[in-house]
Amino acid sequence: MSKPASSDPVLYGGQAVIEGVMMRSPKHASVAVRRADGSIETTVRSAEPWLNRHPFLNRPLLRGVFALFDALKIGVWGLRWSAERAALDVEPEKPSEPNKATDAAIVGTMLVGLALGVALFIALPTLIAGWIPHTLSHAARNILEGIARLTIFFLYLALIGRMEGIHRVFAFHGAEHRVINSYEAGAELTPEACRPYPVTHPRCGTSFAIFVLILATISHTFLGWQVWWARIAVRLALLPLVAAVSYELLRFSAKYPESALAKLVTWPGICFQSLTTREPDSEQVEVAIVSLQTAMSADEAATA
Repeated sequence: MSKPASSDPVLYGGQAVIEGVMMRSPKHASVAVRRADGSIETTVRSAEPWLNRHPFLNRPLLRGVFALFDALKIGVWGLRWSAERAALDVEPEKPSEPNKATDAAIVGTMLVGLALGVALFIALPTLIAGWIPHTLSHAARNILEGIARLTIFFLYLALIGRMEGIHRVFAFHGAEHRVINSYEAGAELTPEACRPYPVTHPRCGTSFAIFVLILATISHTFLGWQVWWARIAVRLALLPLVAAVSYELLRFSAKYPESALAKLVTWPGICFQSLTTREPDSEQVEVAIVSLQTAMSADEAATA
């Protein structure tokens, strides 16, 4: 999520972490978390995007792949740090040095999540569509597969959103959006001033996921209908290209947010954000504000 600009529309964005929010500025990333004693603890690091450091990578379609890996790297760092703070609140006598067990847990969780994602959103929908009578055309079967994929995605988000821990993460997600929306509108960054602004944002990662699911369905209609294992292999091979095109759509919507096309392509993501965000309380919004201000201050200090 970002404030529109002529050269690079994405200036500030973030994600929810454990009991907090990570915000990323053009040159830094910061994390702010609410500790058990009510205080807010922050950390900040240099995080200039790869595309800024290596301009030759900043080419349509190519840049999307590197931007996603870059975001993943920073996101894992934010989750790791917030997990360590949460662990200290449970066992304060333990030292706060980097925890290899935490790293392994995060990597393991990501790998399990990746495998689950492939099974739920690639293998299962195409297997379901394979049970459809063969009287339908290949294009129709691919469209029905896409509908099954979106339905599974909807049910998955609805189910995990009922978990208490995930509910709080989704509330911090809403706080992140509210603060970014407030910043983009030029509002004062206080919990009270931010309250009127929505907890959805057109350039959220949820919108990106919806871009990928919809574009995958469209692209699959041109590929025919192979045996089940070949369908899964083709869809996995096509995924990086679909993600790269989705990234370009995200950039377009950031650069021209008032255009009819931008509003059209971001509308499905906004709808799905009702599943990935919750109404935050003032303390959660305060954490998001602190995270954004920390990142902004780090950039200002670096250019002073």
